[in-house]
Amino acid sequence: MAVWEADAVHTHPVGFDIASTGFVNKVWSVTVLAQTVATLSTSGYRVVHLDADAWRSIDDFHDAIAGGLAFPDYYGRTLDALNDCLGDVAEQAYGWESSDAGLVIVVHGFDLFHHRDPITASALSRLCQSAGQYAALFGHRMLTLLKVEDGNFTFEPAGLLPVPWIAAEFLDSARTRSSR
Repeated sequence: MAVWEADAVHTHPVGFDIASTGFVNKVWSVTVLAQTVATLSTSGYRVVHLDADAWRSIDDFHDAIAGGLAFPDYYGRTLDALNDCLGDVAEQAYGWESSDAGLVIVVHGFDLFHHRDPITASALSRLCQSAGQYAALFGHRMLTLLKVEDGNFTFEPAGLLPVPWIAAEFLDSARTRSSR
């Protein structure tokens, strides 16, 4: 089963844009994020919000993700275990339902967390990228938006793909104080 219909660029333009650039996008503007989430929610996507700015320890990180995506009690609280559980989420074992059009994970304050723990933050982006690709193999839509406070924020690529800005913010000029 295809993840997207041939006319998806017209029927699901926001989700299709995110998936076509690698399943994980950065977003800076509060307005752009709100519009994107509203559009995806209206289209039947389940949206899970995670507050990375509040993660002061690796335990906070694992607690938030496990709670937000309804991980099982046996979750091992390591990056390997996170990879395994995100694979289960991609298969829709938990975290969302088959009746959902897709799943969107919104990680607020990603750049702030990245400054505190760049290894874990980069791993999270890579694992979300991988899970999005894996979900597509099953005909599922699993997208991640990394909300950042710095319109110039960059970091190492997720897997082999760079993490692009969401389409509305692709141009540097779209990420200025006057456009926020």
